[in-house]
Amino acid sequence: MIGDMEKRYALFDWDNTVRRGYTLYSWVDYLCDCHVIDSSIQSYLNEIRIEYKSGLITHDEYAQKACEVYSHSLKGISSKKIEILRDDYLKIDEQYIYNDIKKIFELLNKEKFDIIIISGAPTMIIEKYKKRFHFKHICAFKEKVIKGQFNGEVEYNYGFDKEMQVLKFIKQYDYRPYMSFGDSSSDIPLLNYAYYPFFLGKENLSNNYKLVTPNNVFDRVKKILKSSTPHF
Repeated sequence: MIGDMEKRYALFDWDNTVRRGYTLYSWVDYLCDCHVIDSSIQSYLNEIRIEYKSGLITHDEYAQKACEVYSHSLKGISSKKIEILRDDYLKIDEQYIYNDIKKIFELLNKEKFDIIIISGAPTMIIEKYKKRFHFKHICAFKEKVIKGQFNGEVEYNYGFDKEMQVLKFIKQYDYRPYMSFGDSSSDIPLLNYAYYPFFLGKENLSNNYKLVTPNNVFDRVKKILKSSTPHF
């Protein structure tokens, strides 16, 4: 069993798991409204979304393409300018975060869990929540900046091939995640390795996952923490 000195940890996807919708899309809409990037990117992103919903590309391909298009749109823009806009945008972004997930973060912190985010959402947005929700690690998507300007490329993107990151944490902690939360096929690595996998999608991908909604997931998590401790 988990010893007193061993650290439990939980894995979270971000978009449509921690918050409603895709962070990148609402962030891009905001940048277009501020006339910082060309509004044509909205059409490109919608085309990619249609390809994904039509089954023409996988979720991983969707994440990769969307981030590449977005990164290219920032080419030549000052990173300082984007950071200032980001801070203003957060007032909008917070409205999308599910209340039950906020309560889960609070509960997990109280129970001394490490909270780890593995997502294709922009790191620059998620990291602004790190101190508030006490995230231990954020593995997300980052645009490349050279000499204070975006160069139009992706520095890294953990929104696809998430299994590599999950295995890294299993090796680091020397055991599997206690629980995990996801909503799509790209989150299967998070879910398959966890003792308690919670799926927030519309149709459950596996009978091994606990199918939940943004309105009942907190009660399910609270019940498990009160009654169960997995064996190793």
